[in-house]
Amino acid sequence: MSLANASRVEPEGTGIGQLKAALAESRKGFEIKQIPVAAAQGDWSLVDGAFQHRSRGFFSITCVEEPGGAERVGLYQPQGAVNGLYSAKRDGQRQFLVQARAEPGNVNIAQIGPSLQSTPANFLRFHGGRTSDFFGFFLQHDPDIRLLEEMTQLDLGKIYFLKTKRTIFAEGHGDVEVPDGFLWVSRDTFLEAVRESYTLNTDMRAFLSVLPWSADPSSGEIGPVDKNLQKSLAAEIRPERIGALMQKLSRPQVRNIRFKPLDQLKNWRLTENGLEEIAPRQNIAAYFYQTQAQKREMKSWLQPMLTSQAVGDFGLLTRERHGVIEVYVRPHAEIGVASGHSLCPSWLFYPGEDLAYPDWMVPHLEDVWLSTDESDEGGRFYHHKSRVSICRVNPDAPAGWESEDGWLRLSELQVFLRRSNTCSIQLRIAASLLLGLRS
Repeated sequence: MSLANASRVEPEGTGIGQLKAALAESRKGFEIKQIPVAAAQGDWSLVDGAFQHRSRGFFSITCVEEPGGAERVGLYQPQGAVNGLYSAKRDGQRQFLVQARAEPGNVNIAQIGPSLQSTPANFLRFHGGRTSDFFGFFLQHDPDIRLLEEMTQLDLGKIYFLKTKRTIFAEGHGDVEVPDGFLWVSRDTFLEAVRESYTLNTDMRAFLSVLPWSADPSSGEIGPVDKNLQKSLAAEIRPERIGALMQKLSRPQVRNIRFKPLDQLKNWRLTENGLEEIAPRQNIAAYFYQTQAQKREMKSWLQPMLTSQAVGDFGLLTRERHGVIEVYVRPHAEIGVASGHSLCPSWLFYPGEDLAYPDWMVPHLEDVWLSTDESDEGGRFYHHKSRVSICRVNPDAPAGWESEDGWLRLSELQVFLRRSNTCSIQLRIAASLLLGLRS
């Protein structure tokens, strides 16, 4: 593999300070500004009722009609993205190769992402720039690389229509040439970083949650720090609990996605800046941006992004039963989910939605165990922010949850997390916080 400006780096743990230094370096030479639609002509235009790139790759901003006739603007990306995480064992502890990834829509511009975070349009060079670093580790044959895990995962089911991500976890030797912007991260550094806001991007968080967790810290593999959560991860799996949730996830869903042209929508208008709502219902807009980036595959590009001024909110309730920590999840259907239903966190509100918590849940949200602020994928969303929380159930409040079947031990949660096209990306993001909890 030939990499420009590469230097050999041994896989040693970095620490939070070095992560932040790498992020600061990645921000250098990065600029973004909003531009009018007319300035993007030639690269992006309204074709067949959707904002599309001239290559017909990457993604489109479009609208689907929900049952009942409601208009929902979102992203259509039938090309599945690929996320790859390369690792190596050193001195008994797993190390991970990550990138300090600058994206136009990220809060703070740069966040830590997996080794490979790309779409076919990127690594096949539809943009005309260089290909994605390390894509060959995951998408080409290499006898020196061992594939540890491979699965397909869901994306944002209300604003991504039928998008999935191929997730590949690989192991090799640590003696590889690492270009600028990439670094090795130890397991222990990750266990600290999951507690930090706007540090790991959502793809990185979601990736950590689907790795095989270990309840034994001496194994060198990633797993929860808290001893009670380690006990929950090692707890016996209840087949009846898995079966009850699988039955709910397998319920048939009538799928009838019908695209509506953006220039024919009732509650949206095309302006010189992009696409805007007339009455605030979805509370998002689509605007165009120009990006300058010295350290990306392309030095300059134009693109639309979705944005919302409102902050989303989701998270997990936890409780202790018979000495074992459990988390509450619920099956839910969303129009953009390829598998129909997905397993979601205890509560879930997208940016722009009213935070209408069920009455029974409100008393249980007061004891916050850990929370972070995160921004959705920075290549598609501009400062699309959500609060993510892990809360302890109030034992004095009445139990009003939808179903006892929703309470899972960590051993059971891992069964679902590591199953393709089963868990929402929000559940995977929230689960990453479990790794960093402290009693």
